[in-house]
Amino acid sequence: MAMDVPRRRAPLGPALNSHALMHDVDMLLTPVPQSVTEVRRVARAAVSAPWSSDGVEVIALCATELVANAIRYGRPPISFSLRAQPEAVTIEVTDTGDELPTPRDPGPGDQHGRGLRIVEQLAEQWGVDRLPEGKRVWCRVTPASWDR
Repeated sequence: MAMDVPRRRAPLGPALNSHALMHDVDMLLTPVPQSVTEVRRVARAAVSAPWSSDGVEVIALCATELVANAIRYGRPPISFSLRAQPEAVTIEVTDTGDELPTPRDPGPGDQHGRGLRIVEQLAEQWGVDRLPEGKRVWCRVTPASWDR
């Protein structure tokens, strides 16, 4: 199961006070399918106050796709972080695997291989950073991401 360690953000000022309910999230994940469900729940809760319902679902979907890929193709330890700001949400998933993710073009009958294409379509930006041990896959979601 996942270990949730949200941190409440301080209010950014009177004009942005509604964003004070956003959370930054850091989680160490167990590489099991239930962790994907937990990340979806946590991501929704972290951004539900200031973001539209469409935005919340885009953020949750991007988070779960990145986590599912790390569980399927990466190596533990796997960590998830979400940084929520009024103008954007940054999602990062790290693991110690060497294999870098690449978008695939699955056929209609393929059960896997769509995750990064989904993130590519929904996020403003996404990328992969090599780390001394493993990699960090990240994406940045903004309101413009789902208004395209």
